[in-house]
Amino acid sequence: MIAPVQDIQKQSESIKMTVPVIDIENEKDEHTIQFTMPSKYTLETLPKPNNDKVTFREIPTTQRAVLRYTGWATAQKVAQKKQHLKELLERDSLKSSGEMISAQYNPPLSFPYLRRNEILVDIAK
Repeated sequence: MIAPVQDIQKQSESIKMTVPVIDIENEKDEHTIQFTMPSKYTLETLPKPNNDKVTFREIPTTQRAVLRYTGWATAQKVAQKKQHLKELLERDSLKSSGEMISAQYNPPLSFPYLRRNEILVDIAK
């Protein structure tokens, strides 16, 4: 007896917002937004996105330098903080690898003085 072939699709599921939200800007001022998925999921068990532009990938573990700051993550402030982190790396004789990225941890309506933001960059080994 031959069993029928079934195409079992994952049910739609809402995932609560996770932090940090990573914003990576390229030279053309285009942004890629990254979200951290809850640890209960694997790449195989994540629900199928409703938007074809959403993709999943695993990012390898790395060592990073991090500069934490508060307030709104405006383009001007992010640029200023990236420059400050660059100066701190030079001061400490550390070499970065890759682009600096902006991470935000709070809902949009949080008070500015309570907002947690970071600039992250991988450190060359």
